[in-house]
Amino acid sequence: MIEKIGILWILAIFVLFGAIKLFTILKDLSQKNTLAKDIMQHGCMPSEIVDAAWTGTDFKGLDEKLDNWTVKIRALAYEHSSSPFLHDFPRGLPVALAVLDDALSILKRGTPSEERPDGTRLRRLRGAINDMLNTLKPIGLAETGEVPAQPVFPDRITDHLNRVGFESEGEFILRRALLLAWVRYSGQAWYDDQPTFCIEKPVSKEWARDPSV
Repeated sequence: MIEKIGILWILAIFVLFGAIKLFTILKDLSQKNTLAKDIMQHGCMPSEIVDAAWTGTDFKGLDEKLDNWTVKIRALAYEHSSSPFLHDFPRGLPVALAVLDDALSILKRGTPSEERPDGTRLRRLRGAINDMLNTLKPIGLAETGEVPAQPVFPDRITDHLNRVGFESEGEFILRRALLLAWVRYSGQAWYDDQPTFCIEKPVSKEWARDPSV
């Protein structure tokens, strides 16, 4: 009788841990899907996100949206740092973050300082993306040396290209190489290689005037 009770307790513990893990996975999948969808709604390509953010005078309509994305990405990074197995369920997040990261590069490299979104917000979001990339180390994922083609700068801002004070070229290359490795690890292709991958058609550019959209 005692042995049976012990076996039942062991089974109950396994079921409990299994249920907790399943709940963690489902919650993670939902968060990733929501975030990826949110990003892609504002542009399937980096240049589209930048174009959609243009208010007619600047890109500062992005400010609150940058904060929103930063919070969500940091939350996912924290969960993946404590539960690396969550990387086995990537959804569309790697591609979405690759698009977003290149959009940040366009804004920081290709727009005058007085027009671009708040610098602190841009740095925080880039830091959140880096935090997420740092969670790839425990699963042994690293850049392969292959780097995607440079992001395309929208025609509107090509006259303002400024590569001074942004980040070292080495950091820029290594981060994008790691993003490419992550995208491929997830079984997907870089956004330039799959023009029909977009989750939903981008929302109207009017969203830039209402960051809550």
